Amino acid sequence: MTRPIDSVLALGDLIVNFIVLAAYYVGVIFGSVASIAPSIVADDFNFDTIAVKDASLNVWIAKSDTEQRNGLSFFEMHQLESRNIDGMLFVYEDSSVANFWMRGMQFDLDFVWIKSGEVVKIDENILSPANNNGDTMTISSDPYEVGAVLELPAGQVDTLDIKVGDSVEF
Repeated sequence: MTRPIDSVLALGDLIVNFIVLAAYYVGVIFGSVASIAPSIVADDFNFDTIAVKDASLNVWIAKSDTEQRNGLSFFEMHQLESRNIDGMLFVYEDSSVANFWMRGMQFDLDFVWIKSGEVVKIDENILSPANNNGDTMTISSDPYEVGAVLELPAGQVDTLDIKVGDSVEF
């Protein structure tokens, strides 16, 4: 025989399970959205001046996993310009094939792939999602293993006349 209290307890369990499940999915959804937004701000980056060929460039240095995962994503050009930043240098402990995606980029980029202080590959005018119908491009140093990657606003490789074989000091 079922007592009325058993029905209430069963309903209570159902409600608790629903709330827990709903909270889980809200966390998944908003956690995913939160992971897209940069968890660091411009002033958190280390700053340095590097030499590429004959040019001195002011760059943010991306060393931590978070800095490297976010890169320049979600920044706008005026944020670089207002801080006199020319780009971002990604420095790795070990050389390997590096892969980048343009997720969250607000402007197009040039990539300078660096191994042992020398430019080994250049990819120019890689489109941001804003300029590529929302599509997120992926770019790679393949077939080169690199120890560093320099991201510059599109057109800077041409402006600075950076070529494969040029030296990079940082």
